[in-house]
Amino acid sequence: GLPPYTRPPVVDPSFSNGNNTAYWDSDAVRLPATYQWTLSLQRQLSGNLIAEAAYNATVGAHLVAGLKNMNQVPFSVLERYGAAVLTSNMNSAAAINAGLRRPYANIDCDFSTTCAPVSVAQALRPFPQYRTIQTREGHGDKSGHSTYHAMVLKLEKAYSAGLTLQGSYVLSKLLTDADSQDGDNVAIDHYNRRLEKSIGQYDQTHTLKLSYIYELPFGKGRRWLSGTPLHWVLGGWRAAGVHFFSSGYPLDLYNSVTFPIFAGNRASVTSYENWIAPHKNPDWLGADRFFAPAASFGPQPTDRPGNSTRFNPKARFPWQNEANLSIAKTFPIRESIRADIRWEMFNAFNTPRFATGSRNVQDPNFGKVQGTLNGPRRMQLGLKLYF
Repeated sequence: GLPPYTRPPVVDPSFSNGNNTAYWDSDAVRLPATYQWTLSLQRQLSGNLIAEAAYNATVGAHLVAGLKNMNQVPFSVLERYGAAVLTSNMNSAAAINAGLRRPYANIDCDFSTTCAPVSVAQALRPFPQYRTIQTREGHGDKSGHSTYHAMVLKLEKAYSAGLTLQGSYVLSKLLTDADSQDGDNVAIDHYNRRLEKSIGQYDQTHTLKLSYIYELPFGKGRRWLSGTPLHWVLGGWRAAGVHFFSSGYPLDLYNSVTFPIFAGNRASVTSYENWIAPHKNPDWLGADRFFAPAASFGPQPTDRPGNSTRFNPKARFPWQNEANLSIAKTFPIRESIRADIRWEMFNAFNTPRFATGSRNVQDPNFGKVQGTLNGPRRMQLGLKLYF
């Protein structure tokens, strides 16, 4: 059965002391909102060819973010007392000499069954009776914001002479402080959440797509070989392809420095230029590293967060360049029965996208390429009967 508990109604101010606790932020009652606008122009270039140019924009406000870290100790406290004092317990000489006292009498017992002294950092939290105050678990943090702008160019050719064609190019930019709602999205400094606004994690500046289907002009009902026995061999063939080219997602860097004030961290950098090293090895495997040497990013401070933005628009994963191709043939058996045989290739040209390796500038394996982001070429053969 259930463990013993006090029947409601009851108000216990010590409920959840010493634990993580959920909190419904007063701003959470407002639902997320999106504002969208678009302007497009189309022109028919010929009977079956249409060109389109469009501008699309989306603004997200009050997004479920997970940014808030309401029980974080401010960085000013770290600067004032130093890490040694903050990691010591409240009974230590360092805490006593700094003039620090327990925020309430039984805090030691709230955090330990043996009533062991808590750390100075815990005692200096804004709400020292709790560990982490969780606003995201109940969708109680709606402080996120995003802006997306895009130019879209399209070209579409409707089916004629056996060919269907569609192509598009997108030039876009995404800025946000809320790529997601997961725990990794928590702000580095709760008291200066403007530091979280950057290029979006999923920003792709350039995206080009091309797809087509072409039915070969041979065989029954086609231009050539319509009335000859060769239409059984050469007729009914069609080729199709989907080509996809896009900019890589932007990169971030971090380090191994941790703080006793319950805050995250990012790397410090001296510049946003030249993060990615020139590569002599075309495969990027072995001795070559994806990033410039760690020393070129400068020292990593231990008393304050790194100065880099969340993501750097000037340093990105490798471009995506992938082609998926297929060849198929239709075999008519009777008027209402036919068979299709299809050979498909995914990543047909076996184009690799090499991974960056570790993005921790203090890791000995920093930037060492040890794998790829995509899979190798795959092929499959299929047979389908329609009846």
